[in-house]
This record gives sequence, structure tokens and C-alpha cells, in this order.
Amino acid sequence: MRVYQFRHFGKDPEGSLQCFPHSFHLQSFYILHFTFYILPMYDILIIGLGCAGYTSAIYSARYKLKTFIVGQEEGGMGNGAAEVGNWPGEIEIKGPELMEKMKKHAQSFQDLVTMKVGLVKEIEKVKGGFHLHLDGGETVEGRAVILATGSVKRHLGVKGEKEFAGKGVSYCATCDAFFFRNKTVAVIGGGDSAVEGAAILGQVAKKVYLIHRRKEFRAEPFWVDKVKSRENIELVTENGLQEIRGDKKVTSIQLNAPHGGSDTLAVDGVFVEVGSDPAVELPVRLGCTLDERGFLKVGEDQQTNIPGVFGAGDLTSNSNHFAQFTTAAGEATVAANGAFNYLQGSGK
Repeated sequence: MRVYQFRHFGKDPEGSLQCFPHSFHLQSFYILHFTFYILPMYDILIIGLGCAGYTSAIYSARYKLKTFIVGQEEGGMGNGAAEVGNWPGEIEIKGPELMEKMKKHAQSFQDLVTMKVGLVKEIEKVKGGFHLHLDGGETVEGRAVILATGSVKRHLGVKGEKEFAGKGVSYCATCDAFFFRNKTVAVIGGGDSAVEGAAILGQVAKKVYLIHRRKEFRAEPFWVDKVKSRENIELVTENGLQEIRGDKKVTSIQLNAPHGGSDTLAVDGVFVEVGSDPAVELPVRLGCTLDERGFLKVGEDQQTNIPGVFGAGDLTSNSNHFAQFTTAAGEATVAANGAFNYLQGSGK
């Protein structure tokens, strides 16, 4: 426990004003109508409540490190995975269910792990560690940081996208598919998230247009086979989205080139699934280095260029930029080990 020394003023037996030194181990004390708070010191501060964050917390706790983990949304982008068929030990599990299991696992170390939903506004390097400044004015102090902020959905930037966000334009098929039951929708993209999203929507929507700028899809063949087998999913390849139109909500889209004789498709919703970008705003402000593609640059132990700051998951340069639950968990495991070694004074 840290000892804070201070002085307070009082009167000696002769009535003179004197200054007396004191040492306190208290969490708070009251002097002259002022309250002073001693920040609790954590060993590890983890930013992110997704797969990488939860895994980091589990391993940090097993190293007996006092851990604080915070993020804006429990489960993070993992909640957007409708079906997870490549998590070892689970033949098939839904993303939100997997995230809930990870959260409960981290929470099981209740004496070591403190979890909070909130926004980290800034990371500050201070003597002996770091401060996290949260929304609402709260400050949390720790000796090392693990960044597990993941990624953010990429936008197309086409006309009408911003105007109709939440009015027919969505970035999560898993989250919003239910609202488009028996309606016609378009999914934009050719990777795993787009093709999986089209497969999910195909189960509830009347008609799904899967629009991809290339001829071939980059998604897992498993998902490509699924969408090709559904009669209500129509592939629109070597084409792209030019504009989203509507009044109070989406009513149609304009393509870059004609499809079936027209460049306009009547739709009730548009799902933008064109990938994501690493969430590196906080680490950049802290002074962390990025690679040439804009990902957080980390070493073999997942440490950044700033001693005591580690990264794990979708935001980092490791795992060949392959964003998966398994790679996020693996990087988080190494990051927690790296942080433990750093705190022990034997880090690389």
C-alpha cells in the first residue's frame, strides 16, 4: 500500500498555529473542509470488452495481477457474429453467447478483476504507470496497459449513407435482420461479414441482393456455398453502390452499372459490410507507432513502442492482420504474459 505524507495546521498548547507532519494509509481523509482521494492502483488496465479484452483479463488474473477492464460495449464486435463455427471445442455457437461465456469467465476472478462499461477518453503516461481518464470524470491508475479496442466498421461514403443511417442503413446484419422480415434488402461487400450477413438475412428477408465489386468472393467457401444455395439471395457481382435513396427511410439504391436492365433496385434496407478499420485513436494520441497499413505495431510479446503498453486483437499488426476470435485470444494471451514479464522486470 502506498503511504501519502502531508501536513496539517493546528494549535499547540500555547495557542500558536503550528504545522504537523503525518503519514496516512487511508483511502480518503478530511482536512479543513477538503476531501482527498487516493487512486486505487491496478497492475493491468485493459481497454476493450471483446474477445481480446476478456482473454487478457483471464490471463492477467491467473498471474495474480490486479486488473481493471473497461469498454463501451460488453462483447464488442463479437456480438455481431451470428454463428461461430471455428472456436475450438464449440462446433457451433452464437457470437453473443460466446462473448457472454468469456465475460463470466473473466468475472469469476472477482477478487482480482474489476469490470466497467464506459468510455476511455484519454490514456495519460504518468510516473510509475498510466492514468485512464473515463467519461464522467473518473480516473483509474495502473502500472501497465493492454489495448484491446478492436476495430470499427468501415463506411462507404456514398450519397445517402449518412442521411439514412438508422433509417434503413445498417452495419450489423446479426443485430438488425429481424427488422427486415419479409422485406427486400441489399448487402454490400464480399468478405466474411458480408456473405455471412447475406446468409442470415436470407433466412428472414423476402429478397436479398449481395453486391460485390469483384467477380469472386473473398469469404470462407462455407459461407459462399450457403448464400449460393438460397433461392432468395441474388448475387450482383462486378458492381457497386453509387447512391442510397429514400424519403423518411430507404426506398431504393442506384448501382454503378445496370443489373437486369436497370441501375436502380427497390430495397427497404442496405447493410454495409465492407470491412473494418483498427480502432487506434487512443494509442495514436498516446504516441504508439502504427504499421504501414494503420494497425498498432507490436513486437513478439505484443508490446508497443511505449514500455508498459501492449496491444491484442483486431487493432494490431500481428497474426497477419487476420481478424478472428482465435487470433484475438492468442494475441491477448501473449499480451498478458508480456505485461506480467514487464511488471516483473524481465520483459524484453
